[in-house]
This record gives sequence, structure tokens and C-alpha cells, in this order.
Amino acid sequence: MVRANYSPKHDNSAAGDLEIGRLLDQIEELAAWSGDNLLRRLTRQLATVTGARWALVSELKDASHVTAVAFWTGDGYSDQFEYDLAGTPCEHLFASDSVFIAGGLAEKFPHAEWLNSLPAESLAAIPLFKADSSPLGHLSVVHDRPLSG
Repeated sequence: MVRANYSPKHDNSAAGDLEIGRLLDQIEELAAWSGDNLLRRLTRQLATVTGARWALVSELKDASHVTAVAFWTGDGYSDQFEYDLAGTPCEHLFASDSVFIAGGLAEKFPHAEWLNSLPAESLAAIPLFKADSSPLGHLSVVHDRPLSG
């Protein structure tokens, strides 16, 4: 959230450091949360920082299914839900560094049911891994407008 007359706790004098100060403030705020509350708050902050309408943190249930453990809807949090990775932009995410779909989600991924239930246009996602490098889940932002790379 951008506040009028914002003075970050972390004030640095170089150009652009106001944004770094805001990010540090948000990290401090998140540090006060734990567990599911932390993940939910993370999705909200991620959507706010990126300007995305939706944000999601998932947990991999098996090789082809995830549970959305935290989902910011743009005006609140959704209950957890499961979905099949097949036919979604994140189907092969764990074999790559990231996924970026600049536009046309519905046309490119017509079988991605949960995405197509939204007026989603674009998506960016990164995989999350455990300490032993095994897949844990993913973090994604979804926009209702096209993104530029």
C-alpha cells in the first residue's frame, strides 16, 4: 500500500532507496507473521508490490497436483484449493527457473480450469524448493492485463 507522505523506517539517501526502504519495511512487517498467516500476507504483499490482481503460494502434493495454500483474490483471501498442474502454465515449472506468460492465458491454456475461472490475462511464477533441492511448491502472480517482459 502506498501511503501519502511516506517516510520509511529504513531511510537511505541515494536515489531509488525510498523503494528499498519500503521493501525493507514490508519484510519487517512479514517477519511478525508465521505459518499460514505469513503465507497469506505474503501473497497480498506480492500482489501489491507487483501490481498484480492475484497472487498464490502453492504446495506440491505429488508430481502433478498442488494445493494453493494461500491465494490473494485482490480483495481478500480464498480458501485453500487443489488443482492439477497438467495443462497449466506451471506444468513444467520445476524443470525451469520461472514461467512468464505475457498475455493470452485462456487461449494458450484452455484446460487450466482455476485460471480460466478468473479474467486472467498474464502470469509470472517461480518454483520453490526444499533445502534438499526437492520441489516444494510455487509462487505466482496473475494479472488481468498483459505484462511486458
